[in-house]
Amino acid sequence: MIMIHVYNFILLLIYPIYKILELFYLSRFDFFQIRRKEIRKIKDFTQLISGKVIWLHAASVGELDQCKSMIHVIKKESPGVFILQTVFSDSVQNKNLEVDFIDFYCRLPLDFAGNYDLIFKKFHPNLLIITAWDLWPNLVHTAIKRDVKVFFASATLHQGSGRIRNPIIRKLTSEVLNKVTGISPSNSKLIPIFSSLTQNQKIESAGDSRFDSVIQKIENRNTDFSTGLQKKKNSPVLILASTYNQCDTFIFPDLKKLIESGFQIWIFPHKVDEERIREIQMNLKKHDLTYSIFSENQNPDSSILVIDKIGILAYSYELADLTYVGGGFHNRIHNVIEPAYFGLPIATGPKISHAAEAIDLHNEGYLSILENPGDLIQFCSIIQDQKLYSETKEKIKLYVQKNKGASQRFYDQFLRKELK
Repeated sequence: MIMIHVYNFILLLIYPIYKILELFYLSRFDFFQIRRKEIRKIKDFTQLISGKVIWLHAASVGELDQCKSMIHVIKKESPGVFILQTVFSDSVQNKNLEVDFIDFYCRLPLDFAGNYDLIFKKFHPNLLIITAWDLWPNLVHTAIKRDVKVFFASATLHQGSGRIRNPIIRKLTSEVLNKVTGISPSNSKLIPIFSSLTQNQKIESAGDSRFDSVIQKIENRNTDFSTGLQKKKNSPVLILASTYNQCDTFIFPDLKKLIESGFQIWIFPHKVDEERIREIQMNLKKHDLTYSIFSENQNPDSSILVIDKIGILAYSYELADLTYVGGGFHNRIHNVIEPAYFGLPIATGPKISHAAEAIDLHNEGYLSILENPGDLIQFCSIIQDQKLYSETKEKIKLYVQKNKGASQRFYDQFLRKELK
């Protein structure tokens, strides 16, 4: 593996900077403190493990949900296994990991060679499953050296990715993919992309377990749960989800006309910190738009509601009629499966190439790309044709239901024979 040595040489150049930051900023950055605590947590683990150990890794919250869907199936089919769950992003809260079907969890360090030895020595995993777009060359390399079979689940890779276009990164990606036991692209259309990078014969698309995680989250919610949101009678709701400042700049000029036509606008910013809420307020004032902040409830009759509460977006779609999903003007589109579950027509910016489900919905005519001023108003006009709108909703719902079951398919195609 030539490229792994090149990769590690680059990391070696970075390592002194990392150690200096750790030395001088340990008390300031949670990242360093958390990793120190995780080492102690692993060392203190003394439970006797009798069954096979399945290690699943997720980058952040969304990927963790994918892992949870797969774990449900693994535990159902192979109840004696031990589940080790790792994450990287510190945005994943402990409460997201403290569930009865995860036997041990911790956060991974940076991908330096040797950083995983403690985990491998302590848990002796049999299988390693990495979800979505993560590559983790040193983690995979260490697993292979220890005869641990590695799988990529709900794997994503698009033609515009640096892993395709950059010759050095492409070669590293190819080297890693050639060593793993199996690759399951999130969409069958991605198989040719992965096939162009690897001689690995086991490339089969089981689908995207995010569909399972979204369906499970919505259908298994507490019956007493309430978003606290109310829809006005005869007033369609447009949700602006996961918005950034770039979204505000493009969309807010069209809001006055939508409000005049009877729309309610619910804004769910990607971040709900004070800085972002103030930014939204300033952007709304630039266009002479009155609004209410959800937590303050000072102007309940306002047609624009800024939601400064996390954890309710997925369930709020049930009350909505249309949605704009952010990220398409910023970096990449956010979750479109949640609004699609409720059959909502979706609008977004042009950056959807990383999301196969967004591309599918766009190709079917259920997701609109906003490019010019007034496009949002045109998108919202579908509500005026109730027959077309109702038919579109049912087709979008059907699309989501047709894609469920990816976690079970992944188990059947890749894990069943390994866990006999």
